[in-house]
Amino acid sequence: MNQLNRMNQSSIITEEIEFLIRDGIREAVNNRNSEAFSELTFFVKELLRDSMLKNDKDTFSRYRFLPVYVYHWKYNIIKNDALGVKENIGEDLFISKWLRDFIVYQFRYLGKKKDSYYLDKENFIYWIFECFSQVLYYSLMNKDFKSFKTFLRDFYQINIEPENFNLKIKIKEIREGNLDENLDKFLKKYKNEEVVNSYRRKCAFGIKAWTANLYKEDFLSQEEFKELWSLYSIDSYDTEVILSEFLEMRQEADQIGGFMSWRDWKIKEEDENQVYWSSGAAPWLDFGFLLDQIEHFRINLFPGDYKNIGVEDSKYLHDTLLRQKDILLLDSDKWINVLKIQDIEGLESSIDRVTSVFERLYLEENLDNYRIVASLDLDQNKVDSFKKEVGDRYDQYSKIVNMFNQYKNTEDVGSRKPTVFIGDTRFLIKGKQMFIDDDKLSISITGLSDIGCEVGRKEDIFFFESILKEINEIETANSVVECLNTQIAHLKSNNFIPNVIFMCFEDIHMGNLDDSILFERITPKETESKEQKIPVKVGFFDGIPIYIDHYSKLKGKALVCSFENAFRMNYRSNDSWYRNVLNTSVELVTEEKANAKFDEKPEYWLKYDGNELNKTQAISLIQTSVIINIHTMRSFEIINENALSVMSFKR
Repeated sequence: MNQLNRMNQSSIITEEIEFLIRDGIREAVNNRNSEAFSELTFFVKELLRDSMLKNDKDTFSRYRFLPVYVYHWKYNIIKNDALGVKENIGEDLFISKWLRDFIVYQFRYLGKKKDSYYLDKENFIYWIFECFSQVLYYSLMNKDFKSFKTFLRDFYQINIEPENFNLKIKIKEIREGNLDENLDKFLKKYKNEEVVNSYRRKCAFGIKAWTANLYKEDFLSQEEFKELWSLYSIDSYDTEVILSEFLEMRQEADQIGGFMSWRDWKIKEEDENQVYWSSGAAPWLDFGFLLDQIEHFRINLFPGDYKNIGVEDSKYLHDTLLRQKDILLLDSDKWINVLKIQDIEGLESSIDRVTSVFERLYLEENLDNYRIVASLDLDQNKVDSFKKEVGDRYDQYSKIVNMFNQYKNTEDVGSRKPTVFIGDTRFLIKGKQMFIDDDKLSISITGLSDIGCEVGRKEDIFFFESILKEINEIETANSVVECLNTQIAHLKSNNFIPNVIFMCFEDIHMGNLDDSILFERITPKETESKEQKIPVKVGFFDGIPIYIDHYSKLKGKALVCSFENAFRMNYRSNDSWYRNVLNTSVELVTEEKANAKFDEKPEYWLKYDGNELNKTQAISLIQTSVIINIHTMRSFEIINENALSVMSFKR
């Protein structure tokens, strides 16, 4: 126990101590040393509880999965014994009791001692339920059903609903003037206790949905599934809670760091020599949601009754549940018995009862929304904000243009010289909802401002296209080093000092460039490109900076130049454009334009998105659109052929 003494003497949890704890527990498990195992696990429990008391998120986060590891280590040792797993590891380890008691300690003891204590504890609550989720997952995947039942029993004992119910009554009495108390204090307490209830419901749903997935994939037998499925209880009959929490879970589950680590759950170990594309958690969450509603239908929705689920959410739920319906019906014999349904017609009817709720909501609300959006004006503040976002994104990615500005070899030619439209015009269906002042109907379209990036990228491509098409004959060198040496010598013989080399990104990692003493590779800094807003610099050859581009026709070639002497950028400006060069406009679709658009493809609009519309409804739909025009007017020219060299090389 020398290691434990060393840890107790330290007031700071270091990485060294972390490894000592892990190694100590693992050694105690391997050696069947129950005394050392008990002392170390007790130390971990107290460490976690103490970090909650001190609001030490770093320590708690670092050690939160140790209870899961403890179970995993002990199970793997015991399963290799000659007799296999006979004992209830879950009961023996007290892991789930720790986790349950952490919640109770947090809310029933500390919460009563100090009203504001747990107001910033949501991270701890989430981590505890994440740990619960993981230990349930591992015991299920081990088919260690004794431990699983113990963990699930302790999980369901986390229940602060009675306290929350009493808080609701007090809040109501305060609002009605029947109780003289601080309303804000009780609202905060209710909100934070609801965090526990919400995570508890989400965690329970996740493990239930995963159990259904294991049966679907034949990991569990029918008897195993029926026994496990019967253990799960109904956590809520509130339609709004059921749907809003499901949508939150599904949205967050497959993000980086995924909710409850569900995106990392898998049935089979992956072959390290194969490449896998994970489908993530969304498919089995959708499947579990449909099964849950078939068994316990609790989503009685009518238009106007539920304010927090948008039309797009109802459409998504309808479509994704239809996909899950096909999966169920293809293997109907497997599910009819366990869901206690008589036949395939009964199964299909049960599924349709669920999906019809969202179909009805979507159809009835959507048409009215088209009419409302079509009648609204654009919010100029939102339009201006969008223009600035597009302009900022353009400014960040117009690399070649910024290099021209840096070298000051540009000319505002107005209409004296020809310039080219570089940009995009888009007819964006339902895009008007981005630019209206309406809390319910206004939407955001993620990534739309990236059109600015696309314009900048198109300018870069147009620059290289313009230059390369003017080069009639391109010599070929045996290697990239020979190519660059020849080009540099050529420019110097013409009395120009080369100061820029352009190459394709892929060519930097090919050939013998790294073997040359003239080449110095540098690591491109992400901040360098964003701050300087010019092409990324990856190194130097003979002291000349090398900039990379992904333009495909630059592969196998090098462009060496005295930049300011070789090229000029011509452009057209306007005082009303972003930085006088980027034109961004958001245009309404008038009734006249809407009719013209309809006449182009009437069948498309009358059956848009699978709905049966009349012409009036279709025109309203078209008028939810906007016409977005984003472009610059530029041209690039070679002003001195002797100040540049383009050569190819053998790759």
